[in-house]
Amino acid sequence: MARDTRPLVTHWEWYKNGQGLLVRRVVTEEEQEARQRATEEARARQEHFLDEQVRIADELERRRLERQVAVSLRIGVFFDGTGNNTANAEEGAACRRSRSMPEDQARAIVDRCEPYKLTGSYANDVTNVWRLYDLYPTSRALQGEGQKRWASLSIYVQGIGTVAGQPDQVFSSATGRGETGIATRVYDAFKAIRSDIKQLLQQNADFQIESITFDVFGFSRGAVVARHFAHQLLFVKDWPVYELLSGLGRHLESRFVHRFGEGIRAGVLGLFDSVAATAGWTDWSVRNPVEPGLQITLPQSRFPHVVHLVAADEQRANFPLSSLAPDHLEIALPGVHSDIGGGYLAEDQERVLVGPMRAQTVPLQTPIEETAIYVEAQEDLARQIAQGWPADALSVHTPPAESLPADPQDRLAPRLKRVFAGVELSRPLSGKLSLVYLRLMHKLVTERGVPLDVIDIHDPKYEIPDELAPLCERFLAGDYQVTDAEYRMLRRRYIHCSAHWTPILNGHYNRLLYVNTPTNDGIRVIHPHKPQGRP
Repeated sequence: MARDTRPLVTHWEWYKNGQGLLVRRVVTEEEQEARQRATEEARARQEHFLDEQVRIADELERRRLERQVAVSLRIGVFFDGTGNNTANAEEGAACRRSRSMPEDQARAIVDRCEPYKLTGSYANDVTNVWRLYDLYPTSRALQGEGQKRWASLSIYVQGIGTVAGQPDQVFSSATGRGETGIATRVYDAFKAIRSDIKQLLQQNADFQIESITFDVFGFSRGAVVARHFAHQLLFVKDWPVYELLSGLGRHLESRFVHRFGEGIRAGVLGLFDSVAATAGWTDWSVRNPVEPGLQITLPQSRFPHVVHLVAADEQRANFPLSSLAPDHLEIALPGVHSDIGGGYLAEDQERVLVGPMRAQTVPLQTPIEETAIYVEAQEDLARQIAQGWPADALSVHTPPAESLPADPQDRLAPRLKRVFAGVELSRPLSGKLSLVYLRLMHKLVTERGVPLDVIDIHDPKYEIPDELAPLCERFLAGDYQVTDAEYRMLRRRYIHCSAHWTPILNGHYNRLLYVNTPTNDGIRVIHPHKPQGRP
Protein backbone atom coordinates (compact mmCIF):
# COMPACT_ATOMS: atom_id res chain seq x y z
CA MET A 1 0.00 0.00 0.00
CA ALA A 2 1.39 3.41 -1.03
CA ARG A 3 2.46 5.99 1.71
CA ASP A 4 0.14 9.02 2.08
CA THR A 5 2.27 12.03 1.05
CA ARG A 6 -0.37 14.67 1.58
CA PRO A 7 0.61 17.53 3.97
CA LEU A 8 -0.59 17.22 7.53
CA VAL A 9 -3.67 19.39 7.96
CA THR A 10 -3.42 21.40 11.17
CA HIS A 11 -6.32 23.82 10.84
CA TRP A 12 -8.51 25.66 8.37
CA GLU A 13 -8.63 29.37 7.54
CA TRP A 14 -11.02 31.55 5.62
CA TYR A 15 -10.02 34.07 2.96
CA LYS A 16 -11.61 36.01 0.11
CA ASN A 17 -10.96 34.74 -3.40
CA GLY A 18 -10.76 36.83 -6.56
CA GLN A 19 -14.55 37.06 -6.77
CA GLY A 20 -14.82 38.30 -3.25
CA LEU A 21 -16.24 35.06 -1.98
CA LEU A 22 -15.18 33.52 1.34
CA VAL A 23 -13.33 30.30 0.73
CA ARG A 24 -12.01 27.83 3.24
CA ARG A 25 -8.49 26.45 2.77
CA VAL A 26 -6.08 24.23 4.60
CA VAL A 27 -2.99 25.81 6.47
CA THR A 28 -0.19 23.33 6.63
CA GLU A 29 2.48 23.01 9.31
CA GLU A 30 5.14 24.22 6.88
CA GLU A 31 3.16 27.40 6.18
CA GLN A 32 2.78 28.10 9.91
CA GLU A 33 6.52 27.72 10.45
CA ALA A 34 7.27 30.06 7.55
CA ARG A 35 4.89 32.65 8.89
CA GLN A 36 6.47 32.40 12.39
CA ARG A 37 9.96 32.83 10.93
CA ALA A 38 8.85 35.91 9.05
CA THR A 39 7.31 37.39 12.19
CA GLU A 40 10.47 36.76 14.25
CA GLU A 41 12.67 38.27 11.57
CA ALA A 42 10.53 41.39 11.46
CA ARG A 43 10.64 41.68 15.26
CA ALA A 44 14.45 41.30 15.24
CA ARG A 45 14.80 44.01 12.62
CA GLN A 46 12.59 46.31 14.75
CA GLU A 47 14.58 45.61 17.91
CA HIS A 48 17.84 46.25 16.08
CA PHE A 49 16.45 49.53 14.80
CA LEU A 50 15.40 50.61 18.31
CA ASP A 51 18.75 49.58 19.80
CA GLU A 52 20.53 51.61 17.19
CA GLN A 53 18.36 54.62 17.92
CA VAL A 54 19.16 54.33 21.65
CA ARG A 55 22.87 53.99 20.88
CA ILE A 56 22.80 57.06 18.69
CA ALA A 57 20.90 59.03 21.34
CA ASP A 58 23.35 57.95 24.04
CA GLU A 59 26.28 58.96 21.88
CA LEU A 60 24.73 62.35 21.17
CA GLU A 61 24.07 62.87 24.89
CA ARG A 62 27.64 61.85 25.72
CA ARG A 63 29.00 64.32 23.21
CA ARG A 64 26.65 67.01 24.56
CA LEU A 65 27.82 66.40 28.12
CA GLU A 66 31.43 66.55 26.95
CA ARG A 67 30.73 69.96 25.54
CA GLN A 68 28.66 71.07 28.58
CA VAL A 69 30.33 73.21 31.19
CA ALA A 70 30.82 71.67 34.65
CA VAL A 71 30.74 74.30 37.39
CA SER A 72 32.25 74.19 40.87
CA LEU A 73 30.15 76.53 42.98
CA ARG A 74 31.51 78.14 46.15
CA ILE A 75 29.09 79.87 48.52
CA GLY A 76 29.94 82.00 51.53
CA VAL A 77 27.23 82.22 54.19
CA PHE A 78 27.60 84.91 56.86
CA PHE A 79 25.50 84.87 60.05
CA ASP A 80 25.62 88.10 62.04
CA GLY A 81 25.38 88.22 65.82
CA THR A 82 22.45 88.84 68.12
CA GLY A 83 21.49 92.51 67.89
CA ASN A 84 23.72 93.07 64.85
CA ASN A 85 22.25 94.16 61.56
CA THR A 86 24.25 96.00 58.92
CA ALA A 87 21.28 97.83 57.40
CA ASN A 88 20.21 99.08 60.82
CA ALA A 89 23.76 100.01 61.83
CA GLU A 90 24.11 102.14 58.71
CA GLU A 91 20.73 103.80 59.23
CA GLY A 92 21.56 104.48 62.88
CA ALA A 93 24.86 106.05 61.83
CA ALA A 94 23.01 108.30 59.41
CA CYS A 95 20.66 109.38 62.20
CA ARG A 96 23.60 110.20 64.47
CA ARG A 97 25.36 112.16 61.74
CA SER A 98 22.25 114.20 61.09
CA ARG A 99 22.65 115.88 64.47
CA SER A 100 25.69 117.77 63.20
CA MET A 101 24.32 118.55 59.74
CA PRO A 102 22.75 121.81 58.61
CA GLU A 103 19.00 121.64 59.07
CA ASP A 104 18.14 121.55 55.38
CA GLN A 105 20.46 118.57 54.83
CA ALA A 106 19.42 116.73 57.96
CA ARG A 107 15.67 117.03 57.51
CA ALA A 108 15.29 114.10 55.08
CA ILE A 109 17.29 111.85 57.40
CA VAL A 110 15.67 113.00 60.63
CA ASP A 111 12.21 112.26 59.24
CA ARG A 112 13.21 108.58 59.11
CA CYS A 113 14.81 108.54 62.55
CA GLU A 114 12.25 106.97 64.81
CA PRO A 115 13.30 106.83 68.49
CA TYR A 116 14.12 103.11 68.23
CA LYS A 117 16.64 103.90 65.49
CA LEU A 118 19.04 105.31 68.05
CA THR A 119 19.22 102.17 70.20
CA GLY A 120 19.84 98.42 69.89
CA SER A 121 21.06 97.25 66.49
CA TYR A 122 20.85 100.84 65.23
CA ALA A 123 23.37 101.99 67.87
CA ASN A 124 25.98 99.39 66.83
CA ASP A 125 28.65 99.48 64.17
CA VAL A 126 28.94 96.75 61.52
CA THR A 127 30.65 93.54 62.62
CA ASN A 128 33.54 91.48 61.29
CA VAL A 129 30.98 89.12 59.80
CA TRP A 130 29.75 91.88 57.52
CA ARG A 131 33.31 93.00 56.73
CA LEU A 132 34.24 89.47 55.65
CA TYR A 133 31.03 89.22 53.63
CA ASP A 134 32.03 92.45 51.91
CA LEU A 135 35.39 90.85 51.00
CA TYR A 136 33.93 87.57 49.73
CA PRO A 137 33.82 87.54 45.90
CA THR A 138 30.43 87.22 44.26
CA SER A 139 30.36 86.41 40.55
CA ARG A 140 27.11 85.56 38.83
CA ALA A 141 29.05 85.15 35.57
CA LEU A 142 30.95 81.89 35.23
CA GLN A 143 34.71 82.21 35.68
CA GLY A 144 37.45 80.32 33.88
CA GLU A 145 37.62 78.70 30.44
CA GLY A 146 36.78 75.37 28.84
CA GLN A 147 34.46 72.76 30.32
CA LYS A 148 35.58 73.32 33.92
CA ARG A 149 34.37 76.64 35.33
CA TRP A 150 33.61 78.12 38.74
CA ALA A 151 31.34 80.69 40.31
CA SER A 152 30.92 82.13 43.79
CA LEU A 153 28.00 83.54 45.74
CA SER A 154 27.71 85.17 49.15
CA ILE A 155 24.77 85.34 51.54
CA TYR A 156 24.45 87.73 54.50
CA VAL A 157 21.97 86.73 57.22
CA GLN A 158 20.91 89.47 59.63
CA GLY A 159 21.45 88.89 63.33
CA ILE A 160 19.01 87.22 65.70
CA GLY A 161 16.45 89.60 67.15
CA THR A 162 16.75 92.08 64.28
CA VAL A 163 14.85 92.95 61.11
CA ALA A 164 16.13 95.58 58.71
CA GLY A 165 14.26 98.85 59.24
CA GLN A 166 12.17 97.49 62.11
CA PRO A 167 12.43 97.67 65.92
CA ASP A 168 14.52 94.93 67.49
CA GLN A 169 12.62 91.93 68.85
CA VAL A 170 13.37 91.56 72.55
CA PHE A 171 12.11 87.98 72.93
CA SER A 172 14.32 86.55 70.19
CA SER A 173 17.29 88.60 71.35
CA ALA A 174 16.93 87.29 74.89
CA THR A 175 16.14 83.64 74.17
CA GLY A 176 17.40 82.83 70.65
CA ARG A 177 13.89 81.67 69.78
CA GLY A 178 10.86 83.16 68.09
CA GLU A 179 10.29 84.87 64.75
CA THR A 180 13.89 86.04 64.41
CA GLY A 181 15.54 83.20 66.35
CA ILE A 182 18.09 80.57 65.41
CA ALA A 183 15.75 78.22 63.51
CA THR A 184 14.40 81.09 61.43
CA ARG A 185 17.86 82.30 60.49
CA VAL A 186 18.88 78.82 59.30
CA TYR A 187 15.74 78.69 57.16
CA ASP A 188 16.47 82.22 55.84
CA ALA A 189 19.94 81.10 54.77
CA PHE A 190 18.74 78.07 52.79
CA LYS A 191 15.99 80.13 51.17
CA ALA A 192 18.43 82.83 50.08
CA ILE A 193 20.93 80.27 48.75
CA ARG A 194 18.32 78.55 46.62
CA SER A 195 17.17 81.90 45.23
CA ASP A 196 20.71 82.96 44.33
CA ILE A 197 21.50 79.63 42.65
CA LYS A 198 18.38 79.97 40.50
CA GLN A 199 19.46 83.47 39.48
CA LEU A 200 22.87 82.08 38.54
CA LEU A 201 21.21 79.46 36.34
CA GLN A 202 19.05 82.07 34.65
CA GLN A 203 21.98 84.33 33.84
CA ASN A 204 24.29 81.74 32.30
CA ALA A 205 24.24 79.26 29.42
CA ASP A 206 23.55 75.58 29.89
CA PHE A 207 25.81 74.03 32.53
CA GLN A 208 25.81 71.51 35.33
CA ILE A 209 26.85 72.00 38.95
CA GLU A 210 29.40 69.34 39.85
CA SER A 211 30.05 70.47 43.43
CA ILE A 212 28.99 73.07 46.00
CA THR A 213 31.48 74.15 48.66
CA PHE A 214 30.19 76.17 51.61
CA ASP A 215 32.32 78.60 53.61
CA VAL A 216 30.40 79.57 56.74
CA PHE A 217 31.05 82.49 59.09
CA GLY A 218 29.36 83.70 62.23
CA PHE A 219 29.65 85.80 65.38
CA SER A 220 28.07 85.28 68.82
CA ARG A 221 24.79 83.40 68.40
CA GLY A 222 25.44 83.77 64.69
CA ALA A 223 28.49 81.53 65.15
CA VAL A 224 26.20 78.93 66.73
CA VAL A 225 23.74 79.31 63.85
CA ALA A 226 26.68 78.78 61.48
CA ARG A 227 27.60 75.55 63.27
CA HIS A 228 24.01 74.27 63.21
CA PHE A 229 23.71 75.25 59.53
CA ALA A 230 26.93 73.39 58.66
CA HIS A 231 25.69 70.33 60.52
CA GLN A 232 22.45 70.45 58.52
CA LEU A 233 24.42 70.54 55.27
CA LEU A 234 26.36 67.34 55.83
CA PHE A 235 24.29 65.28 58.24
CA VAL A 236 20.62 65.90 57.41
CA LYS A 237 19.68 64.07 54.23
CA ASP A 238 16.13 65.32 53.82
CA TRP A 239 15.10 68.89 54.70
CA PRO A 240 16.55 71.47 54.26
CA VAL A 241 19.23 70.27 51.83
CA TYR A 242 16.59 68.50 49.76
CA GLU A 243 14.68 71.78 49.53
CA LEU A 244 17.88 73.46 48.38
CA LEU A 245 18.60 70.96 45.60
CA SER A 246 15.06 70.17 44.49
CA GLY A 247 14.03 71.91 41.33
CA LEU A 248 17.56 72.21 39.95
CA GLY A 249 17.04 69.00 37.95
CA ARG A 250 19.30 68.77 34.90
CA HIS A 251 21.58 71.46 36.30
CA LEU A 252 22.95 69.01 38.85
CA GLU A 253 25.76 66.67 37.82
CA SER A 254 24.89 62.98 38.02
CA ARG A 255 26.42 62.41 41.47
CA PHE A 256 23.77 64.69 42.98
CA VAL A 257 21.09 62.51 41.42
CA HIS A 258 22.57 59.06 42.03
CA ARG A 259 23.81 59.74 45.53
CA PHE A 260 22.01 62.55 47.29
CA GLY A 261 24.26 65.31 48.56
CA GLU A 262 27.48 63.71 47.31
CA GLY A 263 28.67 66.99 45.80
CA ILE A 264 28.15 69.16 48.90
CA ARG A 265 31.35 69.97 50.76
CA ALA A 266 32.29 71.88 53.90
CA GLY A 267 34.90 74.47 53.07
CA VAL A 268 36.07 76.67 55.95
CA LEU A 269 34.22 77.77 59.08
CA GLY A 270 35.37 81.13 60.49
CA LEU A 271 33.75 81.82 63.87
CA PHE A 272 33.96 84.65 66.36
CA ASP A 273 33.20 83.82 70.02
CA SER A 274 30.37 81.27 69.82
CA VAL A 275 27.65 81.96 72.39
CA ALA A 276 24.55 79.78 72.10
CA ALA A 277 22.63 81.08 75.14
CA THR A 278 19.38 79.50 73.95
CA ALA A 279 16.57 79.45 76.47
CA GLY A 280 15.34 76.00 77.51
CA TRP A 281 11.62 75.28 77.31
CA THR A 282 11.40 74.34 81.00
CA ASP A 283 13.41 76.93 82.93
CA TRP A 284 14.08 79.51 80.15
CA SER A 285 17.69 79.72 81.30
CA VAL A 286 20.27 80.73 78.68
CA ARG A 287 23.14 79.31 80.75
CA ASN A 288 22.48 75.60 80.18
CA PRO A 289 25.30 73.55 78.60
CA VAL A 290 22.88 71.74 76.27
CA GLU A 291 21.21 73.85 73.58
CA PRO A 292 17.74 72.40 72.85
CA GLY A 293 17.16 71.61 69.18
CA LEU A 294 20.66 72.56 68.06
CA GLN A 295 23.41 70.42 66.60
CA ILE A 296 26.57 72.48 67.03
CA THR A 297 29.19 69.74 67.27
CA LEU A 298 31.66 69.80 64.37
CA PRO A 299 33.42 66.44 63.96
CA GLN A 300 36.95 67.03 62.76
CA SER A 301 36.63 64.29 60.14
CA ARG A 302 33.83 66.18 58.39
CA PHE A 303 34.93 69.73 59.17
CA PRO A 304 38.73 69.81 58.84
CA HIS A 305 39.06 73.60 58.49
CA VAL A 306 37.58 75.50 61.44
CA VAL A 307 38.92 78.71 63.01
CA HIS A 308 37.45 79.99 66.29
CA LEU A 309 38.57 83.32 67.79
CA VAL A 310 37.34 83.74 71.37
CA ALA A 311 37.31 86.53 73.95
CA ALA A 312 39.82 86.07 76.78
CA ASP A 313 38.31 88.91 78.88
CA GLU A 314 34.61 88.05 78.66
CA GLN A 315 33.06 87.43 82.10
CA ARG A 316 29.29 87.75 81.68
CA ALA A 317 27.22 84.97 83.21
CA ASN A 318 24.77 85.05 80.29
CA PHE A 319 27.53 84.69 77.70
CA PRO A 320 29.03 81.21 78.23
CA LEU A 321 31.42 80.13 75.49
CA SER A 322 30.46 77.16 73.31
CA SER A 323 34.00 75.93 72.82
CA LEU A 324 35.44 73.99 69.87
CA ALA A 325 38.71 73.04 71.55
CA PRO A 326 40.57 70.74 71.40
CA ASP A 327 39.11 69.43 68.15
CA HIS A 328 39.63 72.64 66.21
CA LEU A 329 41.84 75.73 66.19
CA GLU A 330 40.59 77.98 68.99
CA ILE A 331 42.58 81.12 69.85
CA ALA A 332 41.85 83.18 72.99
CA LEU A 333 42.60 86.85 72.38
CA PRO A 334 42.53 90.04 74.50
CA GLY A 335 39.11 91.64 74.63
CA VAL A 336 35.49 90.91 75.35
CA HIS A 337 32.78 89.47 73.12
CA SER A 338 32.31 92.35 70.65
CA ASP A 339 35.97 93.39 70.80
CA ILE A 340 36.52 90.10 68.94
CA GLY A 341 33.54 89.99 66.58
CA GLY A 342 33.00 93.71 66.15
CA GLY A 343 29.95 95.90 66.55
CA TYR A 344 31.32 98.57 68.89
CA LEU A 345 31.44 102.10 67.49
CA ALA A 346 34.84 103.26 66.27
CA GLU A 347 34.82 106.03 68.87
CA ASP A 348 32.46 106.05 71.82
CA GLN A 349 32.07 107.05 75.45
CA GLU A 350 31.73 104.09 77.80
CA ARG A 351 29.93 104.65 81.09
CA VAL A 352 28.98 101.61 83.16
CA LEU A 353 28.70 100.49 86.76
CA VAL A 354 31.45 97.94 87.40
CA GLY A 355 29.92 96.92 90.72
CA PRO A 356 26.39 96.75 92.11
CA MET A 357 24.75 100.01 93.14
CA ARG A 358 24.30 99.75 96.93
CA ALA A 359 21.60 101.48 98.94
CA GLN A 360 21.46 102.43 102.63
CA THR A 361 19.00 104.31 104.80
CA VAL A 362 20.69 106.88 107.07
CA PRO A 363 19.77 110.05 109.02
CA LEU A 364 19.06 113.01 106.78
CA GLN A 365 22.21 114.92 107.77
CA THR A 366 24.67 112.03 107.37
CA PRO A 367 27.36 112.74 104.75
CA ILE A 368 27.51 110.04 102.09
CA GLU A 369 31.25 109.60 102.72
CA GLU A 370 30.49 108.38 106.24
CA THR A 371 28.17 105.59 105.19
CA ALA A 372 29.04 101.90 105.05
CA ILE A 373 28.10 101.62 101.38
CA TYR A 374 30.53 104.37 100.45
CA VAL A 375 33.34 102.54 102.22
CA GLU A 376 32.39 99.33 100.40
CA ALA A 377 32.36 101.21 97.09
CA GLN A 378 35.87 102.49 97.79
CA GLU A 379 36.98 98.90 98.33
CA ASP A 380 35.33 97.92 95.03
CA LEU A 381 37.19 100.74 93.30
CA ALA A 382 40.54 99.48 94.61
CA ARG A 383 39.74 95.96 93.34
CA GLN A 384 38.88 97.30 89.88
CA ILE A 385 42.19 99.17 89.70
CA ALA A 386 44.01 95.99 90.73
CA GLN A 387 42.29 94.17 87.86
CA GLY A 388 43.82 96.59 85.39
CA TRP A 389 41.10 99.15 84.76
CA PRO A 390 42.53 102.71 84.50
CA ALA A 391 42.35 104.50 87.87
CA ASP A 392 41.57 107.89 86.35
CA ALA A 393 38.49 106.44 84.62
CA LEU A 394 37.06 105.01 87.86
CA SER A 395 35.10 106.84 90.51
CA VAL A 396 32.57 106.25 93.25
CA HIS A 397 29.25 107.31 91.79
CA THR A 398 26.67 108.65 94.26
CA PRO A 399 23.30 109.46 92.70
CA PRO A 400 21.12 112.02 94.49
CA ALA A 401 19.76 110.80 97.81
CA GLU A 402 16.08 110.01 98.18
CA SER A 403 14.37 111.78 101.10
CA LEU A 404 12.03 109.48 102.95
CA PRO A 405 8.69 110.65 104.35
CA ALA A 406 8.38 111.22 108.07
CA ASP A 407 7.07 108.42 110.23
CA PRO A 408 3.44 109.32 111.00
CA GLN A 409 3.58 107.15 114.13
CA ASP A 410 6.62 108.97 115.54
CA ARG A 411 6.74 112.67 114.71
CA LEU A 412 9.84 113.20 116.87
CA ALA A 413 11.88 110.58 115.04
CA PRO A 414 14.77 112.00 112.98
CA ARG A 415 14.18 112.37 109.27
CA LEU A 416 15.81 109.73 107.09
CA LYS A 417 17.10 109.47 103.55
CA ARG A 418 18.16 106.64 101.24
CA VAL A 419 21.63 107.03 99.77
CA PHE A 420 23.32 105.16 96.94
CA ALA A 421 26.91 104.38 96.00
CA GLY A 422 28.58 102.34 93.27
CA VAL A 423 31.77 102.28 91.22
CA GLU A 424 31.49 103.80 87.75
CA LEU A 425 33.86 103.39 84.82
CA SER A 426 33.70 106.33 82.41
CA ARG A 427 36.13 106.92 79.53
CA PRO A 428 36.42 107.47 75.79
CA LEU A 429 36.97 104.17 74.03
CA SER A 430 37.85 102.87 70.58
CA GLY A 431 36.18 99.94 68.87
CA LYS A 432 39.09 99.36 66.48
CA LEU A 433 40.62 96.40 68.29
CA SER A 434 38.17 94.22 66.36
CA LEU A 435 39.91 95.26 63.13
CA VAL A 436 43.05 93.46 64.33
CA TYR A 437 41.00 90.29 64.68
CA LEU A 438 39.42 90.86 61.29
CA ARG A 439 42.89 90.77 59.75
CA LEU A 440 43.78 87.67 61.75
CA MET A 441 40.65 85.80 60.68
CA HIS A 442 41.22 86.93 57.09
CA LYS A 443 44.73 85.47 57.12
CA LEU A 444 43.76 82.18 58.75
CA VAL A 445 40.82 81.43 56.45
CA THR A 446 42.53 82.47 53.22
CA GLU A 447 45.39 80.13 54.12
CA ARG A 448 42.74 77.40 54.27
CA GLY A 449 41.29 78.20 50.85
CA VAL A 450 38.64 80.91 51.26
CA PRO A 451 38.88 83.23 48.21
CA LEU A 452 38.60 86.58 50.04
CA ASP A 453 39.67 89.85 48.46
CA VAL A 454 42.82 91.45 49.85
CA ILE A 455 42.26 93.91 52.71
CA ASP A 456 43.31 97.44 51.80
CA ILE A 457 45.01 98.39 55.08
CA HIS A 458 44.96 102.06 54.04
CA ASP A 459 41.18 102.10 53.60
CA PRO A 460 39.75 104.01 56.62
CA LYS A 461 37.22 101.27 57.29
CA TYR A 462 40.05 98.72 57.78
CA GLU A 463 42.77 101.01 59.17
CA ILE A 464 44.01 100.28 62.69
CA PRO A 465 45.66 102.76 65.10
CA ASP A 466 49.46 102.89 65.00
CA GLU A 467 49.79 101.65 68.58
CA LEU A 468 47.99 98.40 67.62
CA ALA A 469 50.21 97.72 64.60
CA PRO A 470 53.02 95.81 66.44
CA LEU A 471 50.45 93.65 68.23
CA CYS A 472 48.67 92.97 64.93
CA GLU A 473 51.91 91.93 63.22
CA ARG A 474 52.72 89.45 65.99
CA PHE A 475 49.24 87.96 65.91
CA LEU A 476 49.47 87.53 62.14
CA ALA A 477 52.80 85.76 62.66
CA GLY A 478 51.14 83.31 65.06
CA ASP A 479 52.45 84.79 68.33
CA TYR A 480 49.44 85.50 70.54
CA GLN A 481 51.32 86.54 73.70
CA VAL A 482 50.68 90.03 75.10
CA THR A 483 53.08 91.95 77.36
CA ASP A 484 51.88 93.60 80.57
CA ALA A 485 52.42 97.03 79.04
CA GLU A 486 50.39 96.11 75.96
CA TYR A 487 47.61 94.72 78.10
CA ARG A 488 47.44 97.93 80.17
CA MET A 489 47.25 99.93 76.95
CA LEU A 490 44.43 97.73 75.66
CA ARG A 491 42.55 97.97 78.96
CA ARG A 492 42.79 101.75 78.92
CA ARG A 493 41.71 102.49 75.35
CA TYR A 494 40.32 99.41 73.59
CA ILE A 495 38.95 96.59 75.76
CA HIS A 496 35.36 97.27 76.72
CA CYS A 497 33.82 96.43 80.08
CA SER A 498 30.99 94.16 78.92
CA ALA A 499 30.35 92.64 82.38
CA HIS A 500 28.72 95.36 84.43
CA TRP A 501 25.84 96.25 86.71
CA THR A 502 24.18 98.94 84.61
CA PRO A 503 20.56 97.81 84.34
CA ILE A 504 18.20 98.05 81.42
CA LEU A 505 14.53 98.86 81.81
CA ASN A 506 12.06 96.18 80.80
CA GLY A 507 9.15 98.32 79.67
CA HIS A 508 6.74 95.39 79.53
CA TYR A 509 7.16 94.56 83.21
CA ASN A 510 8.33 98.05 84.27
CA ARG A 511 11.34 96.74 86.14
CA LEU A 512 15.11 96.80 85.85
CA LEU A 513 16.99 93.85 84.40
CA TYR A 514 20.64 93.05 85.03
CA VAL A 515 21.53 91.01 81.95
CA ASN A 516 25.24 91.84 81.76
CA THR A 517 26.39 90.93 85.27
CA PRO A 518 29.60 88.89 85.65
CA THR A 519 29.82 85.35 86.93
CA ASN A 520 30.22 85.01 90.70
CA ASP A 521 33.93 84.29 90.46
CA GLY A 522 34.65 86.54 87.47
CA ILE A 523 35.59 83.52 85.32
CA ARG A 524 33.70 82.81 82.15
CA VAL A 525 31.74 79.56 81.88
CA ILE A 526 32.96 77.37 79.01
CA HIS A 527 30.78 74.60 77.58
CA PRO A 528 33.01 71.84 76.13
CA HIS A 529 32.81 70.62 72.55
CA LYS A 530 30.94 67.33 72.61
CA PRO A 531 28.02 65.66 70.81
CA GLN A 532 24.53 66.61 71.90
CA GLY A 533 21.36 64.57 71.79
CA ARG A 534 19.03 65.12 68.92
CA PRO A 535 15.91 67.16 69.64
